[in-house]
Amino acid sequence: MKNKVKEYFNNRYYNEQSNYNIIMSEIKRKENINKNKILKIVATWIISIIGTTGIVFATAHIYNNYIKEKGEIESKGLFMVKDDLFEGNWHIDEFINDMLQSKETGLNYKIIKNKEEYNEYKKRVDKLPEISEIDFNSEFLIFMTNFGQANNLHKRDLTISEINADEKTTYVTLVPKENSNYDKTSLALYAIVDRTLLRDDVKFEIDTSAFKIENIISIDKLPENYSKEEAIKDGCMVIERVKDGEFLLDEYQVLSENKHALDEVIENAEKDIESYVRIYFDDSQEIHIRDVQYKNGIFIITSGRPGNSNIGTGTYKYIIKEYWRNNTYCYGLSNINSSTYTNSLIYVTF
Repeated sequence: MKNKVKEYFNNRYYNEQSNYNIIMSEIKRKENINKNKILKIVATWIISIIGTTGIVFATAHIYNNYIKEKGEIESKGLFMVKDDLFEGNWHIDEFINDMLQSKETGLNYKIIKNKEEYNEYKKRVDKLPEISEIDFNSEFLIFMTNFGQANNLHKRDLTISEINADEKTTYVTLVPKENSNYDKTSLALYAIVDRTLLRDDVKFEIDTSAFKIENIISIDKLPENYSKEEAIKDGCMVIERVKDGEFLLDEYQVLSENKHALDEVIENAEKDIESYVRIYFDDSQEIHIRDVQYKNGIFIITSGRPGNSNIGTGTYKYIIKEYWRNNTYCYGLSNINSSTYTNSLIYVTF
């Protein structure tokens, strides 16, 4: 158990030394404020754990108590206000422009550090906690929304999983809810957090580990020189863009025998049967891997290059197969309807 916990925290954003500094700072701060025997016993217990079983157990204990309160706010109509000049017209509330945007996730967010900032937001978002519930001397409030960034289904219904920090950055991790409502179009979340985790830099992550396919090597763990021959042997649907000399043609030849593997995933989805295919695509310049999975009523597309840690995840309601030209079909992705796609997945020539 100890090794598993240690491995988990070693793979997170922070290291043991920075954790140690944060923990000891937190213990000293609380001891100075509260000179009582209970806290001294707790502090002694934490320090003894650090000494006997490793820093990671103490880290887990303290971080689990850093979020004082978290919740979701009804966001329908929250970001749109009626135009007084033209009856029936609406525009985006200006406070969205006051928020920052996470480049990692596309989420908009605001860190509220004092009563003045809070009172301004409370006027606009009246369902935030009452100010009497927040001590801005020791806490801060983070407010976040996926407004305008909910094209992917897994971003539509999130919950805050954890908030932690290293010396320079506050990290906010969110996860899709177990029974997500994919019909949502916007989401607003808040958390009241211990001020010891407040940093100038804030980074967000949406944990998609629940989408991981068992017994399959993840794309980033494949060798960079992963070949077509190896991919065929591994059961991938291998596609190569055809070249005529130096010119690329609009032909996409399936080299593997499972030419209809993607069609089978689509057919299984119509019967609500979980299924999966890994597509290996050679566009003559780079190798692209796309894992296509149907699970819990949605298509999960994980894509990247072999051996590259930059992996993307997309979630969609529909995969649409549409004739393009010259015996070539486009497989497109959509969350709007089953007849019009908004993103292309792959082209295949039959």
